[in-house]
Amino acid sequence: MKLVAFAMIVSGALCNDDPNTLVKEETSSLPDFKYAFFAGITYGVDLQDIYSNETTLKEQCIFFQRQRPERNMLHIQFWNGEKEITSTARLAFSSSTTTNTKSDQMYISKVADQELAWLQTKGDPYTLLFADGNKCMVVQLPRDLVSEDTKRAQEKPGEPHAKYCVMLVATDTLQAKEDTQTCTTFLEANCSIRGHFPRVKNDKCFSAFLPEASQQNDKHCTCSCWE
Repeated sequence: MKLVAFAMIVSGALCNDDPNTLVKEETSSLPDFKYAFFAGITYGVDLQDIYSNETTLKEQCIFFQRQRPERNMLHIQFWNGEKEITSTARLAFSSSTTTNTKSDQMYISKVADQELAWLQTKGDPYTLLFADGNKCMVVQLPRDLVSEDTKRAQEKPGEPHAKYCVMLVATDTLQAKEDTQTCTTFLEANCSIRGHFPRVKNDKCFSAFLPEASQQNDKHCTCSCWE
């Protein structure tokens, strides 16, 4: 079963060899993938509203890291419940408006491992809706990654399409048990399934990549947490 993760990643505009050093950009109402996604930092999908039934995801999880020095390269780690799959992919960015220089949209292509080819954008992009520094991001997924059951449950004929999102959290934030309530609150207010967000992080899954993170307290969990 495909884990809908977005994936979100970005080719951040950085200035020296420190991946956490940002180049200041002009302010805008649009969030900027290049500003929010730091090169060299790994992000994992924490919350999602794509599948309302958490058993669909079983023990899967996914992590992304924008590579250096090639910032248009993405490194992917996916745990399918039985084994780790790693791959690389190419990234491209654009703006959802013609009057803004900030890039709030991301496209993924040329995924090296075909088992993860479902992450590639076929039409709609991945769209960054909100970011809190380098701690967490809320990303709207392309509609083709959303299950038909979820669309039928969340949308009525003639109504605008719902926004389906994932919340990506930096692994050091997970391991330090830092608060990510800003992203959780935004997800609850702006994405389709309000009040119930199945986690894409469970002990068996995260312990494959982040042994310390698997022991963290879920203090910002407003969803149905996994056993």
